[in-house]
Amino acid sequence: PLTIVTPALPGAVAGRFYMFALQAVGGTPPYVWSVSQGALPAGLQLDPLTGVLSGTPTSQGTFQFTIQVTDSSSPQNFAEFSVGSNLAHRRG
Repeated sequence: PLTIVTPALPGAVAGRFYMFALQAVGGTPPYVWSVSQGALPAGLQLDPLTGVLSGTPTSQGTFQFTIQVTDSSSPQNFAEFSVGSNLAHRRG
């Protein structure tokens, strides 16, 4: 089955460039990534084709969001994440 295997996101620092590639296994590539609930910190974007989260966060705090990955043959898979200015981890 299609599964997001990224256990946690590294911390981000407001005003500094951030880049991290989410990873999934199973299913039939190519994958399509999206934010299905919540919102990324202002200044960060998720590339729907590569699963790369990148940009320069513009504010401090902890932001919670759910990432979804889909492919052409498997059910969707979701993972909840939070990212803060000093700490990031996967929830659930």
